[in-house]
Amino acid sequence: MQKDIIIVIAAVVIILLFLGVMFLLALFYFNNKKRRMQDEKTKMKAAYIEELLKTRLEIQEETLRNISQEIHDNIGQSLTLVKLTISTVNPEKALEVSAALENSKQLLITTMKDLRNLSHSLNPDLLGTIGLTAMIEQQLLQLEKTGQYKTKFNISGYKVPFEPQKEIVLLRIVQELLNNILKHAAATFVSIDMDYQDQQLIIKIADNGKGFDPDKKMSPKDGEPGIGLLNIQKRINMVNGTINIASMIGKGTTTTLII
Repeated sequence: MQKDIIIVIAAVVIILLFLGVMFLLALFYFNNKKRRMQDEKTKMKAAYIEELLKTRLEIQEETLRNISQEIHDNIGQSLTLVKLTISTVNPEKALEVSAALENSKQLLITTMKDLRNLSHSLNPDLLGTIGLTAMIEQQLLQLEKTGQYKTKFNISGYKVPFEPQKEIVLLRIVQELLNNILKHAAATFVSIDMDYQDQQLIIKIADNGKGFDPDKKMSPKDGEPGIGLLNIQKRINMVNGTINIASMIGKGTTTTLII
């Protein structure tokens, strides 16, 4: 009888030890899994912040390029015209002097307006100040100023601002798509439609250029255009959006972003 009790106690102890070991192993497994998940989450957050910083820098570089071009093509030209107008006028002819002064005045007013716009562009918080739609409209105005493009901008629905980080990424995506049009499309017309719906924003960017094969261009081995589109795909994933590119050779391109 005593022997049976000892066996039972031993069996219970063994079972308890076994359960204890299994519990410790399970606890170790779940803690290890939780730690791995936290590490992955930390790495994803760090990658997101790094990509966001890269996007900010690219927007700043794009803005500086636009400013440089604006100074060279518009402000510099306007000031040169003012100089020529004043230096070539005959001071003995009152009507000519009056016309020259009026013309110079209008040129200087335009130049001051351009300088004011440039000073606004230098504001690092401009996107947060004027909003995504106004920044995108400015991108189209830059195209118009080149004299090579006609543009159209349309907004529908009730405008709802996104969080600043998401707007930064969206602006850069639009800039990249417009740069692709400039470099590769040979277009003369570009339109952007922004449709604010209840739960999403739809942005359509269309051109009347030469078009391309979207499947072929999405491959990085085809060179820079393909890599550019893959980069856009990466950024649209950052904001939990989708992108669709519809294009045919000779029929232009329409890119639809859904966020």
